Amino acid sequence: MMPLLTMMPVMMPALMSAALSQIAPAAWAQDVDVAGQLATAKTAIQARDWATALIALDAAEKAAPKNAALISNTDLARIYFFRGVVEARKAGSLDPAMNWWRRALVIASDFQPDKDVLPDVESQDVFYALSEEQRGKEQVVLNLPEDPGDVMIFIDGRRYEPMDSVYTGTHFVQMRCEDSSLVGAWYTLGAPPPDWLVLCSGGSYPSAAPGGKPPKEPKPPKTPREKPAGNTGNTGGNAGGNTAGLVLMLGGGVLLAGSAGTNFLLVNPAYSDIQAANDVPGSVTAEQATSLEGQFNTGRFLTIGLLTLGAAAATSGVVVTVVDWEFRPLPNGFLLSTRW
Repeated sequence: MMPLLTMMPVMMPALMSAALSQIAPAAWAQDVDVAGQLATAKTAIQARDWATALIALDAAEKAAPKNAALISNTDLARIYFFRGVVEARKAGSLDPAMNWWRRALVIASDFQPDKDVLPDVESQDVFYALSEEQRGKEQVVLNLPEDPGDVMIFIDGRRYEPMDSVYTGTHFVQMRCEDSSLVGAWYTLGAPPPDWLVLCSGGSYPSAAPGGKPPKEPKPPKTPREKPAGNTGNTGGNAGGNTAGLVLMLGGGVLLAGSAGTNFLLVNPAYSDIQAANDVPGSVTAEQATSLEGQFNTGRFLTIGLLTLGAAAATSGVVVTVVDWEFRPLPNGFLLSTRW
């Protein structure tokens, strides 16, 4: 029989190899699954291969709940950020990207656009504007268990206190259970689930799968928004100005039309008569000349008055009709938006 001390050096490499074969798949699962699919999607976007990019992003989204390693907050947001980039490039417009980018910002409100796939400054400014918009969105209290035992709960790759809040919308939940297993699920938070810890017992959250098209953003009521904390922009508004504004614009238009009429009917004929009298000296008396000059001046002043009042009324109508306006500086410029 081989002595024990002699057997140990022979057995150790085999034992370590067997152990590593069990550990490696879990340790590197994210590289193969979510992170690997995101890398594939990024390469495909840069190559303008939209079909491959979408396949990789679908795979990343579906693989996330079974991922054997914690998925970072940034990687989770990239799933939807990249998808927005693809949809925008396919359509030749940023409109299809908006809701996908809003979903990315629900997960990571501090997410920064990847300039490798979104190099143009205009598109970046749109994303930054959506990021500012996100600050004013509704939030929900997580109401996590006060004492989850040995279970560790991660929301979008981050740890939270029981009464912390997150934005309403789709989030990704992962849990390190008491048996050290890692489970995950997508969950749309409008309210906390009945039982956060149900995933560790093999259960699921209602409507856990996120797939499909992003939900349409509900249209906000036409009331001035409060300026969110930290926003250095200026806002203002007048929600009741539509009727008065339309009346002012209509009145201004009538006055402007009147100024054109007086100029055509009064000023031009009087000016023509004066020119004719100047061309033939002595053709009119001094009294007639004074009368012609009076007609010309009356028509001119009336035209100028109507023009001034009409322009002022029309401009005031535009200002009053604007229900809400906002000026906001951006990293690459500024944003001025209005609502009518």
